[in-house]
Amino acid sequence: MGYLRYNFVTPAPVIQSFEHLGEILKECLTKDRERVHYEKGISIQELLDQEFPFLLALPDEEYPIFKKETEKANKYGEITIDQAKIHIPKGYNFGQLHVVKYWDRFKVLSPYGEVLFTDYRPYMQKGRKIPWKSILKSWLQMPRIVTYSRYSPYLPGRIYEYIKIDNLAIRKQRFGWLARILATYEMAEINEYFYDLLEEQADGSGEPDRHPYEVDWTKYDQLQPAHWERSET
Repeated sequence: MGYLRYNFVTPAPVIQSFEHLGEILKECLTKDRERVHYEKGISIQELLDQEFPFLLALPDEEYPIFKKETEKANKYGEITIDQAKIHIPKGYNFGQLHVVKYWDRFKVLSPYGEVLFTDYRPYMQKGRKIPWKSILKSWLQMPRIVTYSRYSPYLPGRIYEYIKIDNLAIRKQRFGWLARILATYEMAEINEYFYDLLEEQADGSGEPDRHPYEVDWTKYDQLQPAHWERSET
C-alpha cells in the first residue's frame, strides 16, 4: 500500500470513479513491471514470467469480505450508514436490523433474514433511487411531516406544492393518489405528465374535482421561480 501511495497516487490523481482509479493503477503497475529489480538485475516482468508456472489458480468464486452490524431505524424508517441517513422500506417495523457492509455496497436484512434494501455505500457517490412508495406510506401515517422531511427537496416542484396543501385530509388523499400512480410511473414521469394525470383523477378516482384549496396548476407553473424546481435522485 505504501509503494502504491508514494509512487502512483502522489499527487492524488483526478478520478471519475473507483473503477477509473483501478484502471489508472493497472496501467501504472503494468508499466512498472518493466523496471529492473534492484537485486536480481532483470526486469520484474521476467521474474513474474518465471514464477507463473508455480502459482496457484485463483478461486472461481470471490471470497466474501464484509462487516456485519446491527442498527435500529428511527421513527422515519432511517438508519445511518457512513454518516448518511438512508431510508429503509419497512425498517421501522423491526426493533433491530442487520446491516452487511461490503467495500462498495451494503444490504439491510430483517431479523428473519429478509433482504429489505440493498444499494451502493454512500461514499461510492452513486445515484440512489429514492423509495417513494415506502416514504409516502410513512407520510400517510404522519401527514404533517412532508413540510420538513429530508426527502421533500427531491420532489419536483409542482408535485411538492400539490401535496403540501394545508388541509391534512386532502393531503392524505393526495399521498394516496401519488402512491397509486407510482405503481405505473416513475416520479419524473408523473412530473412530466402531471396535468394529464390530474385530469384522469378528476374523471373518476380519488378526491373531488374541486375543493376549497384548489389552484390553477398551469398558472402556478408559469409563475414558479426556476430554483423551486427539484429533481429526483
